[in-house]
Amino acid sequence: MKYLVTDESTELYTVASDRDGYIQIFSSAGLMRPAGGQFLFPGQIVKDIQYLPTAEKKIAGFDTYRDQLVYIDDKAVLSNAWAGKLYSLHR
Repeated sequence: MKYLVTDESTELYTVASDRDGYIQIFSSAGLMRPAGGQFLFPGQIVKDIQYLPTAEKKIAGFDTYRDQLVYIDDKAVLSNAWAGKLYSLHR
């Protein structure tokens, strides 16, 4: 399937998926996700606001660990997985 960026000035950096198949994209505009694509009909890449506490943070990057998404922001390394137990402050 093909997904188009709604704003041409947005740069896409990293894409990852968790074990449930949830796809997130790290971009110059923050966290984004693919939406609405079907066979022969392109979808769009839209701002990800599914989980508001993560959407409101200043995410600097993310990766996967044990098939779960792990984020880093200006204050901590965190994840929504494991009942939110992963929250480690950094400098």
